[in-house]
Amino acid sequence: MKTNTNGFTMVEVALVIAIAGLIFGMTFAIVPNILANERDSERREDMISFISTLQDYQQNNSRGNLPGQTKAEQEDLADNKRVIVEGQKVLDDRAGELDPSFSNISWGGFYRDYFTDTFEDPAGYPYNLEVMNCENTAAAARLELGNPCTASSLQNDINKTVTMQDKSFPIYIVIGASCDGSTPVKTASNRQIAAIVRTERSGPYCFEN
Repeated sequence: MKTNTNGFTMVEVALVIAIAGLIFGMTFAIVPNILANERDSERREDMISFISTLQDYQQNNSRGNLPGQTKAEQEDLADNKRVIVEGQKVLDDRAGELDPSFSNISWGGFYRDYFTDTFEDPAGYPYNLEVMNCENTAAAARLELGNPCTASSLQNDINKTVTMQDKSFPIYIVIGASCDGSTPVKTASNRQIAAIVRTERSGPYCFEN
């Protein structure tokens, strides 16, 4: 009596391997995007927290004013330079290595005193603040573009894509501006700011107080 033995042929084995490889390849391509989107969602949530904290500061401590500036900060802003507050220096300051520039009226002092928990990007590095005045140009006004803050250095920075190799994650704070999409636009109020954060998959996001 003849017995039939059922087994996999080479074609069937090759087909199973090909399907498994396809599934693995799709997973390998999709998972990084899912993780990046999750990090971008966290960045947007961090910005909502930042704006809420800034509003608390304005309501409770300064009659609606933004954090003041030290003399050096005022001079830099007047010269269209950026005031940079490094998150790591804020953490060091809290640990007791006091930085004299972090007075209670400075942006550094605001960061130090109002963000008592670590305020960091999902990659694990503290956010930096880059504070600047809104710049508008005569050309933009002539074109009726709503007086956008058209400093090319700012536009170049905010349109860069975040990569996980970055060690610095800035929040761009533009004084005297509101948001037109992801672009800061000049306003008449020096108590208004546009705060911009870059993301990995969605471009820059702009939030205003």
